[in-house]
Amino acid sequence: KDVCLMRIKGSGFNGNDLINLQLDAIELFDENTGFTAMEKWTGWHASIVAIHITKNKIKGAIPVEKIMKGKEFLLEAKKRNFNIKLKEI
Repeated sequence: KDVCLMRIKGSGFNGNDLINLQLDAIELFDENTGFTAMEKWTGWHASIVAIHITKNKIKGAIPVEKIMKGKEFLLEAKKRNFNIKLKEI
């Protein structure tokens, strides 16, 4: 049984306004499926990308960080019950 924790902080401009964001994610071992937290983090994002490829939403060889917009990936991750919180700091 394992736990994965992630915190990402980033800064950027939204128009002329500088914004700072923080993303916190917590993933736990899943008693129902038997998946470890690390299996879910490493496998489920790959399945999100694979599904988009089969739906022709992704074409060609593209670096993983450029495959999908963050908001789109976040929506897909939340459908899979990822515990992700994004806030402006």
